[in-house]
Amino acid sequence: MNLCSSSGSRNPKVNLTAAPEATPEKPESEPTAAPGADPTPGNEPTAPEAAPTTPETASQGTVFDVTKYGAVGDGKTDNNKAFSAAWDAACKSTGPSTVLVPKGDFILPAITFSGPCSNNISPRVEIRGKIIASRARTSLELLSITGGSLSGISSTNSKGSHGIVGNTKDFIIQDIKLVAPAESPNTDGFHIGNSTGITITNAEIGTGDDCISIGSGVTNISITNVQCGPGHGISLGSLGKYPNEQEVSGLLVKNCTFTNTDNGVRIKTWPGCPENTVSDVRFEDIVVTNVSNPIIINQQYCDQKSCTSEPSRVKLTDIHFKNIKGTSFTKTAITLSCSEGVPCENVELVDIDLKHNLADGVATALCKNVKGVTSGIQNPSSCL
Repeated sequence: MNLCSSSGSRNPKVNLTAAPEATPEKPESEPTAAPGADPTPGNEPTAPEAAPTTPETASQGTVFDVTKYGAVGDGKTDNNKAFSAAWDAACKSTGPSTVLVPKGDFILPAITFSGPCSNNISPRVEIRGKIIASRARTSLELLSITGGSLSGISSTNSKGSHGIVGNTKDFIIQDIKLVAPAESPNTDGFHIGNSTGITITNAEIGTGDDCISIGSGVTNISITNVQCGPGHGISLGSLGKYPNEQEVSGLLVKNCTFTNTDNGVRIKTWPGCPENTVSDVRFEDIVVTNVSNPIIINQQYCDQKSCTSEPSRVKLTDIHFKNIKGTSFTKTAITLSCSEGVPCENVELVDIDLKHNLADGVATALCKNVKGVTSGIQNPSSCL
């Protein structure tokens, strides 16, 4: 299922919530979705054109229940028209409003909730039931939003990335659970690009790709209290594959755990790519268990059959790894492989304690084209 949020002349403010019990919560929002299983609908009945009914009200504002607009939570009915009608009605409301998805299994193809809305107040979307994809690429796209939040959402077996954040400012994602099989390709938890002031906190993410990936053009991103695994870890990049990518600065990944993942904290850039810069990146208070590459910078990343031998032109500076401990599935627990064209500078390793899983427990570190400093515990011995 693909729920897209985009603005007209102004960016909407969005709050998306999955609520466990029947209390209409405060309004203010836009797209939404938590996919479940992926049934293959046959000849489902079309949702009836709902006669507008008087919406129920709550202390937090007016509630627009999608079932009052023809939605049927029977796991068979296509509910696109009904959801759109409920959103349109809520968007035209002159005061705070909530689009309510009650308990039930609601089949939903791709849908867009867009603003601006009346008085520039966008509705809240509250999900108490399940939204099930009938067909689509991604589960949830949060695009061109200023302000708002997504909370309490669970997403299962997405067909692509569970969620995408793009061209968005000052948005909070919290208390979420994203699940896909370890072998499922391109099922990133969330991908963030061209955005600023994004917070992801209190999340359980297990996928067949990156738990969280950060693309170009992002600034001031905070990722905290994330449990990652299985998956490819939390990755900055890949960067440098396309022209005109924007710089990255101000990324914090803190108080996160990685279990049975391919990577822990990772930065990856393509070789022979356009110039770009990455600065002020902090990975702090990280615990890894049986992780193949707990700490990795790879500036020769390429997942194609043939790749250029030219060095990456993405400059990495002020990259900090602090208080990272646990076990490595491979002997090389730290890989800092930077570009010979633009070596990494001001890389810092502080209080690193990583052991190899095998009996001797001895791990190693690899450094290439990198300048930096160390302090505190250094296990394995620093290669800086």
